[in-house]
Amino acid sequence: MKRWIALILVAAVLGGIIYYNKVLHPAPGAAGGGPGGGGKGGAEGKGGPGGKGAPGGGAPASVNGFVVISQPLREDIVSGGSLLAAEQVDIYPEISARITQLNIQEGHSVAKGALLVKLFDADLKAQLLKLQAQADNAQRTEERNKQLLARGG
Repeated sequence: MKRWIALILVAAVLGGIIYYNKVLHPAPGAAGGGPGGGGKGGAEGKGGPGGKGAPGGGAPASVNGFVVISQPLREDIVSGGSLLAAEQVDIYPEISARITQLNIQEGHSVAKGALLVKLFDADLKAQLLKLQAQADNAQRTEERNKQLLARGG
């Protein structure tokens, strides 16, 4: 469909150019100019060196021609501008700590439950080990008390 529109447009432009050159602004030396002739030619005029000439003029008319070929049209549009994100998320920590690892890349999507940021947790790990040791100690104390109670003591 676009090819046909382009060919029709080229034909209309060529027709307009020919009409402009032949009717509105004839070449110098061409007689008359309008659709009805009106110049030196025909039965009254001298025509060319060979005789009376044709209606509308004595000298040959100059014609501009163009070779039209079919080729694909480019549909690219180059434009400048800026984009705004449809969604934006601000992330706030529940505790204040130093970030040791950042597992996200700007502009990429993340899955639900994925680790985004790793904080400095050496002090928390030490506290966990301490509490686990206390829990183990309490478990051993409970078992020992049960054994003493079973003996009657």
